Amino acid sequence: LARLTGHVGTFLGTTAFRMNAADSIFCKFADHFIPIKFWPDIIRQIAINGDVGEVLGKYQRQSPESTIKKLTPIIEDVMGPKDYKQLDQRMSDYIELGPSLKNLRKNSPLSVAFTHSMLKIPKVAKSLKAALEIEYRYTFRAQEKTDFLEGIRAMVIDKDRNPSWRHESLKDVKEEEVLSLLEPITLNFGEH
Repeated sequence: LARLTGHVGTFLGTTAFRMNAADSIFCKFADHFIPIKFWPDIIRQIAINGDVGEVLGKYQRQSPESTIKKLTPIIEDVMGPKDYKQLDQRMSDYIELGPSLKNLRKNSPLSVAFTHSMLKIPKVAKSLKAALEIEYRYTFRAQEKTDFLEGIRAMVIDKDRNPSWRHESLKDVKEEEVLSLLEPITLNFGEH
């Protein structure tokens, strides 16, 4: 996500935007658009002749227009600043982002603040190893310091889909909380 231009990755990570095929191709998560009605034929033909390139070339079509591509100038304006506390306000300035703003408001403010902050760290975009290391810092601390357990309760256990997050909004998330989730992990095994 951090490697996507125009802060598109930050948008995807903080809003849980649901991409369609065209968005996936625009973001380079996919290479070809092939309507689902062709999938059984493709599977059969690949099994018969084994030439994936030839079969995909035969069935791939022009992808529909990407919503993300159309929104990129707005996304860049909204997601560019490092300040996550004003993200809700910046998004509300654009009617086109209404559904995404609704999604953002459903998510844990602490998780949104962390994701926004993490994706702004330059080394996250430079290497997968660095990105996974920083994500691990978050997951290592998730049960103790984040809304992880409340999210599980609301979505999986009680299924009431009504989480009670630790923070009312992004404005309530202190920068120190986010920074504590980003700190390197040090393990203390005691004295021997």
